[in-house]
Amino acid sequence: MKTNDSSSFSETLPLLVIREGKEQRVEKSKTSIKEYFYSDRDAIELKNAVSGGSTIVIALQEKASCYDLLKKIRSDPETALKPVFLTTVHEGEKLPFSDGTVSSIQEASEKAMPIVRRLERIDRETSDSQERIFLLLGYLYSRPKQSLMPFADWQSKEVYHYPLADVLLGDDEESFRQLQSLCDHGLIREERLVDRIRHCPHCNGCHLNFVDTCPQCESINIHQQQFFHCFTCGHVDTEESFLDSAGLYCPNCQTKLRHIGADYDRALENYLCHDCKTSFSEAGVLARCHHCSKSAKPEELVPQNIHSFQLTEQGRLAARTGSLGNVYAVLDALENITPSYFYHFLDWALQLSKRYPEDPFSVIGIRLSNIMEITDTLGRQRAWELMDEFVIRIRAIVRSTDLTCRTSQQDLWLLLSRTPKAGCSILQQRIQEIKELTRQPDGVGLEFATITCTIPEEVDEKENAKLLIARLKGALS
Repeated sequence: MKTNDSSSFSETLPLLVIREGKEQRVEKSKTSIKEYFYSDRDAIELKNAVSGGSTIVIALQEKASCYDLLKKIRSDPETALKPVFLTTVHEGEKLPFSDGTVSSIQEASEKAMPIVRRLERIDRETSDSQERIFLLLGYLYSRPKQSLMPFADWQSKEVYHYPLADVLLGDDEESFRQLQSLCDHGLIREERLVDRIRHCPHCNGCHLNFVDTCPQCESINIHQQQFFHCFTCGHVDTEESFLDSAGLYCPNCQTKLRHIGADYDRALENYLCHDCKTSFSEAGVLARCHHCSKSAKPEELVPQNIHSFQLTEQGRLAARTGSLGNVYAVLDALENITPSYFYHFLDWALQLSKRYPEDPFSVIGIRLSNIMEITDTLGRQRAWELMDEFVIRIRAIVRSTDLTCRTSQQDLWLLLSRTPKAGCSILQQRIQEIKELTRQPDGVGLEFATITCTIPEEVDEKENAKLLIARLKGALS
């Protein structure tokens, strides 16, 4: 790679070229271009060198060395968003952490300039912007044409992963869930369907072996065989049992079989289980997981679409401002109806219950009380994740016929159709259990109060929707 190019870009953009070398040092230069001779033994000196340049060019030949160095740069919040280029093209593979390859210093400066300019627009002074989630949003914001791509890795339990998200978010195991959370909140969107895979329902693994089995006993000890059907007595058996030295004879009625289609025919069955001796025409299928060794039917496997992701307009705004916005907005992922429609529907249901009292329904109110305290203690990102967990568990509780509504920032209401008092109490208990399920190791967790009301037995005849909800809100306080 040419390093003696002179241009307005290289003069104004501090640039670091990392080369192979035994000594770790930064070559001092009067220009904005510096050289660093890389060895993986001194991480501190490497960090200091990388932090000094706004653009980095890695002039290493070995792919493994390039990958390790790229991962170190992207893992450090101070250097994660810097433009990083390679000088060597690795055939057939693209390193997911780089911004591409360059052949000269001028080309590196020209490609880096728009990235650096967009990075300058990001507000890094807000408290929210210190969360690792903003590294991912900032990376995609500074590279508007880049998508977050999945990579297949046969050594990975779930096969697909997002290397860039794993490194920037700092959590390989949780990055899938965090990406789905960002998508649910409208910060990123699904761009292109890359693949569809199926997971083991027991351990979520994707390394599955599909085997043909006996539909009767699920043994894999089955073989294809030809079966004959005797028209005289209806006996069905293997071809070998019909064979005789004098020709074909039914082993059941001893009839001599001369003409196919008149005396006998080939049976539909063409499999035989050597364990239970059952004959059948179509084998069953079982998926055996190589991780947990458990089996499942194909229809029991959990399908998952694998997409590439792209930053949305809301995500670009969050990246620039360094703020995720209102944590309570996570509750909107429940597809809540508007308060006006909720009150209208509840009034209609109250009137209906007067005419048909034998068909009760229930209302559950939930008031979240410590979201701001959690945000101050754990940070906005962890608060979002806890709220995500709360929403996921509420989704698992409510049915498609139930309605949810937010009447204020912290008040959530569930209208449960055809739910008597006993059923409502069970649901209330399951909701209360979410407190412990979301509690963190340090004891911090969601705190909320619940109130229930079963209609018509627990309402006054003159109560309308607004009066009922006002009464329940008072009880929540």
